[in-house]
Amino acid sequence: MPTYHNTTNDDLYVDGILFHRGETRELNRYLDSSDLTLVSEEPFYNPVLEEYLITGTDETVEQEVTLGASFIRFTPISGIIDVFLNNILNTPGIRVEESMTLENRNKIIRIHVTFVGNGELLVHDLL
Repeated sequence: MPTYHNTTNDDLYVDGILFHRGETRELNRYLDSSDLTLVSEEPFYNPVLEEYLITGTDETVEQEVTLGASFIRFTPISGIIDVFLNNILNTPGIRVEESMTLENRNKIIRIHVTFVGNGELLVHDLL
């Protein structure tokens, strides 16, 4: 995330964050202050931990989920798709007809995707 430098001769608080005179700090969010200079935008914030495209034809595909992902987003590309969380026996499955996001918080470690006919499902593991 962004790195800022306090360009003033004083200590100052910006959005509750103390910057000492001349201090440079990396933060996890952007700030709006004319007293700070944005030194770098790196490392860039990206909430996508992993992205994968699952494809199948009249079959079930098992996919591991990134541990630590807070949310999992399912985006159907084509086909009739059912998702089963953690185990294929965990019924009923979830019919994915439009994009949907599920809260994870380490409750889901794998998904089983069942396709009727040809299908594609785009999955994002998110922070």
